[in-house]
Amino acid sequence: MAKERDSRDSKDRWRPDADYVSSLYRLRLSEGDEAKLRAESDDARRQTELRRKVDIPEQYKAIATEIRTPFTRDTWLRVTAALTQHPPVVHVTPTTDDQVGRAASSVAERWTDAVVARLAENLGEDVVHEAVKALVRDTESIIKVVHKPDAWARFPRRNSAESSDEYDGRVDAFKKFSDLPFAWRVVDRLCCLPGEGEFGLMDMIEYGEYPQAFLGHSYGMVDDGDKLHNPEYLLAGRPKPEGELITSLGHSIKMEYWDSEWWHVVIDGEDAPGFPKPNPYGQLPYFRARIADPVLLALRWLVPGLDALLTMKMNWAYLGAYPNPTLEPVETSQQLDLPLGDDGQPPEFVWKPGKMLTTPPGYRFSFLSPPPVGQDLNQMVAVLRDLIDIAGIPSVFRGVGGADQAGYAINQLIAAANLTYKILSLTAQRQLSQAISFIWRIVRYRIRQPVYVLAGEAGKGERAWLGLAPSGSSSRNVASVDRLARLEYTFRPVLPTDEQARAMIAMQLVNAPVPLSSPRHALEKYLQEEDPDAILDEAWVHRQLEAPPLVERITQEAMRLAGLGPEAAPNPAAALVGPNGLPLLPATPPGQAGAGMPAVPGLTTPIVPATPAGPAAVLPGQGGRPAGTFPGQPGGVPGR
Repeated sequence: MAKERDSRDSKDRWRPDADYVSSLYRLRLSEGDEAKLRAESDDARRQTELRRKVDIPEQYKAIATEIRTPFTRDTWLRVTAALTQHPPVVHVTPTTDDQVGRAASSVAERWTDAVVARLAENLGEDVVHEAVKALVRDTESIIKVVHKPDAWARFPRRNSAESSDEYDGRVDAFKKFSDLPFAWRVVDRLCCLPGEGEFGLMDMIEYGEYPQAFLGHSYGMVDDGDKLHNPEYLLAGRPKPEGELITSLGHSIKMEYWDSEWWHVVIDGEDAPGFPKPNPYGQLPYFRARIADPVLLALRWLVPGLDALLTMKMNWAYLGAYPNPTLEPVETSQQLDLPLGDDGQPPEFVWKPGKMLTTPPGYRFSFLSPPPVGQDLNQMVAVLRDLIDIAGIPSVFRGVGGADQAGYAINQLIAAANLTYKILSLTAQRQLSQAISFIWRIVRYRIRQPVYVLAGEAGKGERAWLGLAPSGSSSRNVASVDRLARLEYTFRPVLPTDEQARAMIAMQLVNAPVPLSSPRHALEKYLQEEDPDAILDEAWVHRQLEAPPLVERITQEAMRLAGLGPEAAPNPAAALVGPNGLPLLPATPPGQAGAGMPAVPGLTTPIVPATPAGPAAVLPGQGGRPAGTFPGQPGGVPGR
């Protein structure tokens, strides 16, 4: 093991080298637990990709037709889709429970959603979805998060002629329209060799085969026509190391080693130039999720059995539909002694489907009929189907069957499936919460600049640039990391069987004689709505627009303008429109006058003009709040 003197603490410190990483790679690859995990994962992949061959006797393999059922693949994709079909809910807990803290948490939640969407666009795949897919199939998934300083390599420099405000504006524009300075991806579990410590991951080896052109350009390696080499090795006259890893033409093996102190890259058995380097993060950039009970484990044994039985039935059906013809001798004095060929048939006898056939005297034409399939085979198929239904996703979840099953049996199947979803979702939630929190850490300690992202969907409301700053005070559209205490990523599984039950529970709690839940809490907890405030505000506006006094006044004015009714004085419709042409909406509780705001005849609630700040700034009362207030503040709605 190579040792060098560390200039930071003037002590001898061990550092990894190519020999250490290569030997650790071989050791872990041969460990029993790792070999078992890889075998199970490989088998699961062959089943989900329908590559697992059916067990057929050797003498029939050349002619038999295989049946490979997609039950394993279907379970894999349906479980993944159930967890990821709805975007997960991001909940950020601020360090302080005040107006500033709540504002920072709201911006951070929207920023996180927008960043996850932007990273998916940049990578070309949804990391959240792919992480869950890997967890369901391999029982383990790994997410890697890294800082990308090259994304801001052309960071603007201040000109002597420009002011601070001008420079700051140019910097903000650069950061908004540049690529994000961090990235994440799902790492294939079969390309990772994790080292277990007392409290989790101790180190990690990630390896893979890459084009030599890419590795040479990225790490400064040279090519001798076969392998890549560290230029320092060749300049020092060091002999080329004998490669113990198999390389293909034009590709090389890269191994990346991480622990809490070091980051090292080994290519074709040699140290990459400039490595090892101190770990820039102080922790591993890998985040792992594991489940003890594989979702597809039972299917690993049941589905191949079903495939074998269905293959038998399929080939039996072929024999019945396309039987083999034969000539059978009959007892007669006219029987001819026909010479038989190698196939056991008279050489001159040729049978063609659809053609008239004349049999030789003394012979009878017939077909070989396959033996009947016993009921035992059909019963075994039914038994395996039931076991697969229990071990995977019950058919009632897929909208299939259930009519011939007792209610208790159906409920038991649903309960078991819900438990599976719960374990998976909790495990994946912890992994993603840790990965996103690590992105915050990169912003605070590595980037040290606000990172902006455009939030909101085109055509679906207001779009705004949101920022996450390393520290300092938060503003309306910028959240400071030091004001954020915790992030929780929560999945919303699509389980149609219990959606109605949750809705009924929410209604009962809200409408109880003594309410046991607020509408906002019920929307968030039981209906799993990401933005309950927006729903409550919209519902309040709908109620106000359908209020009898307002509807009556609007109807009267419409009739007056159409000449169908008496003249209204004063004009009530004019009072419903503000000076800016926007409609006026009530903004204070009934019976309270708004400062300086006109009242509409017949209405007990004064109205104020809506502002460009958005509905949330002016919608109070049931589901809304006065402008500039937050839940729990005076003027807000109790229980919100």
